[in-house]
Amino acid sequence: MKTINICERDAGAQNIKRYFSEIIIEENMTFSLAMSLSIGNIKTDRTAFLKNLYQSDSNTYKKALKKITEYIPKYDKIRIWSSKSSTDDYLLLLFLCDYLKEKTTKISVIFSDDYKNVKSIDALYYKEINNLLQYEKNLSEQEIKLFSNQWRELVEKNSDLRVLDKQKVKCQKYSDYYNQILDILTKISPCRVVTLITNCMIKDILNNAGDTIYLMLINQLIELNKIKIIKKAQNHLQDIIEKRRDKMQNIEVEMKYKITEEIYKKIIAFMKKEKYKAHEEYQNDIYFSPIHFPFFGSEIDNECLRIRIIKDKNILSYKKFIPATEEEPAHSIEHEIEINDLESMKLILNDLRIKEMFTLKKERKIFSYKYDIEISLDKVESLGYFIELEVKNKEKIKESIQEIKEFIKKFNITEEMRNYDGYSYLLYNQSITE
Repeated sequence: MKTINICERDAGAQNIKRYFSEIIIEENMTFSLAMSLSIGNIKTDRTAFLKNLYQSDSNTYKKALKKITEYIPKYDKIRIWSSKSSTDDYLLLLFLCDYLKEKTTKISVIFSDDYKNVKSIDALYYKEINNLLQYEKNLSEQEIKLFSNQWRELVEKNSDLRVLDKQKVKCQKYSDYYNQILDILTKISPCRVVTLITNCMIKDILNNAGDTIYLMLINQLIELNKIKIIKKAQNHLQDIIEKRRDKMQNIEVEMKYKITEEIYKKIIAFMKKEKYKAHEEYQNDIYFSPIHFPFFGSEIDNECLRIRIIKDKNILSYKKFIPATEEEPAHSIEHEIEINDLESMKLILNDLRIKEMFTLKKERKIFSYKYDIEISLDKVESLGYFIELEVKNKEKIKESIQEIKEFIKKFNITEEMRNYDGYSYLLYNQSITE
């Protein structure tokens, strides 16, 4: 039987093509229609909207529809790969029933979640399509008309967003989700744009929505002055952002700056002159990463495995960042154990295919400044000099912040010198560019 297969995304189309070329030799054509029907205006042509959303060729779906129309007389049926839980997949079924109803009635549908509750065919291994095919259902003319009518009702409402909930499509406004995104950002702020997107996707506030949709909503919040970019990067996803706060809330209690060696020495001389005593720490941290699942280099580095060497102690520690959920705020899981034989531990990790990445060597001088502020001066090998200033007495935040402002001004430390990245992140990025 000659079949036209249609799904929403390229990943699903590749699975279908591979299955039918390797497992079952069937004469078929496969198309992906990436129309993202869950978002934006559906009354008019979507070309301009999709181009702005994806920053790429947005005319692909129109070309595919034209080819499908041409092939209908030459093929026996159209098979639509849909889902009862993925909004875009389900809306594509409604759209196609409306688009095809006057052209053919030989339409079948496969819902991916009928097999193991898989949200989309994209998530399947291509050989599993064989199991999914048993759930294929031929649509009657009445069912095609029913789906078509659902689509026409949605077009008439033409809301900002459409969200699938228990096989019912709800019409929503963009603004309906602003507070949820801002609540998540409040718990993890400051963070990178990509980190906020990932947290939103983990919480699934838009029911299996893709990262591009969350990025669009975040950009709207930036334009509305609800989110502030505090450090721009070459890639917008790596911009560091925070929720914009009112004047009483807009007080930071910890600040870090990249400084010159000259400023570093001037501050030490000043502290010595004013008789502020320093507590000194020397840290030698060896960072590791599994070969099969790297901790570094992804858009989000949320795991850390290191051995810290302090005087006569070697401490193996593992730390994992857990994003915020509805039940609890963002937090970290940490485990550590003292080890006696450093070299043997390295060999064990190596045999487990856990690779030694780099070593962070840091000298830290800690001063208690005017009782309410802790100043840490760091000399980090291959990275340079840094200063961290932290308010310790939260009851005197305003006074302490004023003291910090006067202190950094005294040594010509500017906002352009502000640093938001961890030393391990900076070292890794330095190592891959050398």
